Amino acid sequence: MIELSLMHFLTEISASNEKNMQLDIFRDNGEVLLQIFKSEDVKNWNIEFDVTKEALIFQLLFNKNKTENSANLSRFLNSSLSKNFQRVEFYKQETYFATFPYTIGLEIIQSTINQLISEVYNLEVMTTRATLKAY
Repeated sequence: MIELSLMHFLTEISASNEKNMQLDIFRDNGEVLLQIFKSEDVKNWNIEFDVTKEALIFQLLFNKNKTENSANLSRFLNSSLSKNFQRVEFYKQETYFATFPYTIGLEIIQSTINQLISEVYNLEVMTTRATLKAY
């Protein structure tokens, strides 16, 4: 059940001192919808994206091989959420990053994740899965 585990994972990733943590939200078929990283880790990636301290970084990858990629990208670009994201050249894919400072609260961050899943991927939150791991 993503609602219960997602807040647990958000709390863990934001409170942990461990480096290189990654929270993945994915479809039942294993396709990753959203990846979330700690800003302290992303700043070491040398990408052209302004990283704020003490924040979570959302990464959306739109890959032509993913389910309904064109429709998902179109919904994203036409959504109110897209204004928070910046397109970045990353792995030669359509990639967007956004910064969400811890100070806005984990409830708002969770709500944004739920909104992304619903509006961009046209999925019910309860049909997705989440994992937290170190890379």
